[in-house]
Amino acid sequence: GDVEVLSPAVIRVLGQNPGPATLQGTNTYIIGSGEDRVLVDSSDGNSHWWPLLRSVLDEQGARLTAVVLTHRHYDHTGGLDAVRHAFPGVALWKGPSSEPPRRPPLHGGPQGSAAANTAEGSAEGSTEGEEEAPPPPPPPDDVAG
Repeated sequence: GDVEVLSPAVIRVLGQNPGPATLQGTNTYIIGSGEDRVLVDSSDGNSHWWPLLRSVLDEQGARLTAVVLTHRHYDHTGGLDAVRHAFPGVALWKGPSSEPPRRPPLHGGPQGSAAANTAEGSAEGSTEGEEEAPPPPPPPDDVAG
């Protein structure tokens, strides 16, 4: 179905975007078992996914405190605006960009800094100019098992 409880701490919500590239639809996941949850990926921004995800959160009495984007394809990042609108303080952890890593110039300069060499990019424009969240802490015991 569109929503599947995979474990007490993991709920899969299909992205409501079936197609040749996404098969049954992008897998998005609500992780955690308390009030504060983490979302993994955010579908493509279609009009069916967010209401479905929101209803699952409401049923669980949960809110999103962080989003992890596994990579920056549109079908994983397109729903980010809806999430941020509903949860303005949500932390964002972005996965790898499809751009190749930048090489430092031979004589230093702005591209030689650690920040410039991370190949940071935007999630289809959704995260441009924003500060990165710190790396995630290890998962709590109720998520790891």
